[in-house]
Amino acid sequence: MNKIKPKIDLILNPLFAQVGFLSIILLTELPVITEYINPLIKLFILWSLAVSLYHIKPILKLIKKDRLILAITIFACLYLLAAVINYQSNFRSNIIEFLLFSSIIGPSLASVTRLKKPQQIFKNIFTINTVAVTIITFVSVAALVAFSVNFGLKLVDLDGFSDIVVGFTSGRLTGFFRNASYASAAIGLFMSLYNLLFLKYYPKSYAKPTIYRLRALFWVGLVANLVHVLLQNSNAIDIALSVAAGFLFMFVYRQKLYKASPKRKSLSFSNTAKLIVATVLVIAVSPLIISKASQSTVLFRNLILKSTAADISDKSNIDSGVERAENSAHRDVSNGRIDLAISGLEDFKQKPIFGHSTVPAEGYVIIDDIKEKVLHHHNLLIHSLYAVGLVGTLAFALVGIRLVIKMFDYLFTRRPKKVSDYMLVLALSTFLIFSVVNNMGDLSIIFVTKSLGVVFWYYVIYLNLFLGENKHA
Repeated sequence: MNKIKPKIDLILNPLFAQVGFLSIILLTELPVITEYINPLIKLFILWSLAVSLYHIKPILKLIKKDRLILAITIFACLYLLAAVINYQSNFRSNIIEFLLFSSIIGPSLASVTRLKKPQQIFKNIFTINTVAVTIITFVSVAALVAFSVNFGLKLVDLDGFSDIVVGFTSGRLTGFFRNASYASAAIGLFMSLYNLLFLKYYPKSYAKPTIYRLRALFWVGLVANLVHVLLQNSNAIDIALSVAAGFLFMFVYRQKLYKASPKRKSLSFSNTAKLIVATVLVIAVSPLIISKASQSTVLFRNLILKSTAADISDKSNIDSGVERAENSAHRDVSNGRIDLAISGLEDFKQKPIFGHSTVPAEGYVIIDDIKEKVLHHHNLLIHSLYAVGLVGTLAFALVGIRLVIKMFDYLFTRRPKKVSDYMLVLALSTFLIFSVVNNMGDLSIIFVTKSLGVVFWYYVIYLNLFLGENKHA
């Protein structure tokens, strides 16, 4: 038995399960191999559940001790309850979504029960990020190169994703990631930033030759994914990046102001005014810069889409892409999201307590008796009310409120004991802010399992551990 246990510990290592699950979700977002990868998801769900059960005792202790983890557990139970109550409406799909969510949370809780020191927490995040950045950056670079070499190179022809052109799908630069996952490059961007900071503040974690190679990877990831994000022409991404940029700038600049006045216990009136004005300017100017980068693609988007249309048998997607490009300056910026929100609130009134569960009964959101090919309401709050009702949404909100209080309590520390830890927490917090703002116009951190949501919950649980153990760091 003593010989077998180390092998079991290795197979059921929570960090391995986290890395594996995120990798498989990222790979399912590649249309070229989606049909081959999807069957493997069931194996990863079973692996994640086995990891959770193997570490169930420390997980239960953590739930009893930590209020935020308790709130996540209550929300998960309400998530399951909504699926059971609505068993006649896509029960199988709803249970699968619940199991996918459990596959994110379980190994994450198991992982944090094994960690105590801040460097261990940050290194676990670094390991997860490194694998994800490698996948995302390879995809981004390959797509950008292919796009630059041959605008009209056809990538793949799959049901539901026919006529995907390298770089452009319906007029947007999406690379090899499918149309439904614009945030994948943004994940690579934020992960690259975090990992560069980690190597800066913890240079002794790896040998020098390894650090040089890793830095090269993360700088390529930072630049390639930034270019990719700027050319995506997604309103939700643009707004979320602008808010995230303002958030990051505010706390970096604030710490610099404190450093410039080491004897002062608080910022002077003039420095406070500088901080407010500068932050507002960053938030106001950054969307203009980002949107200009996105809109610049309109100049050659028509040429690209029209030039590829002659080589594609079914031109419907391309035609819609051309139309989208030609009318991008005049279209409703909500892209139908207002109608989706109204529809979601009307459905919420029918089952306000525990909701309808996450997947609509008909398989699609219904707007004015027309079945739209949309699986959710493109808004975190609206779909939460629809899926788990008022009770589940309050539990979900409690998780967010609890974390925000911890996060801001730490970030508003005047002079942190360790600048390294402060900057890494700030990088993680910036990603969480970006994710939530982005999900005001999309849905990817809950109810629909995407890579953004997997990373979001990993960071929430790791950050919660650090903030709980380092209240006055």
